[in-house]
Amino acid sequence: MKAIQMLSSVSLRLAASVIAVILSVAIFGAWRDARRDRDQLAAELATTKQLLASADARQRDRDAQLTQTLASLAADKNTVVTPAQVIHDLPGTLPLPTPIVLQTPPAPAGNAASGGAKAQPLQPQAVIPA
Repeated sequence: MKAIQMLSSVSLRLAASVIAVILSVAIFGAWRDARRDRDQLAAELATTKQLLASADARQRDRDAQLTQTLASLAADKNTVVTPAQVIHDLPGTLPLPTPIVLQTPPAPAGNAASGGAKAQPLQPQAVIPA
């Protein structure tokens, strides 16, 4: 009977040791995974901070450019008062298209000498600027 008690005592200690080792390995694996996830999150956070700082700098540049444009518009608004000034300054502000010009070709010199021939009226031609 003592042998059975001793055998069960040894097997109980062995089982407890195996369970302790398994728990230790599981805890170590969980700790290692948690540390890897923490490091990965820290790297992602650093990248996100850099992107955010870059976006913030671009926004500040856009804000400065907008402020400058608004100041320029306000200055232009104060200098142009009459409609004549608006018409005068408009081509410099907006790229307006050049107008189409109608030109009448010169009369050929031979028409006056050929008295019997009926002269056709001259058709104006449109000249489109390049």
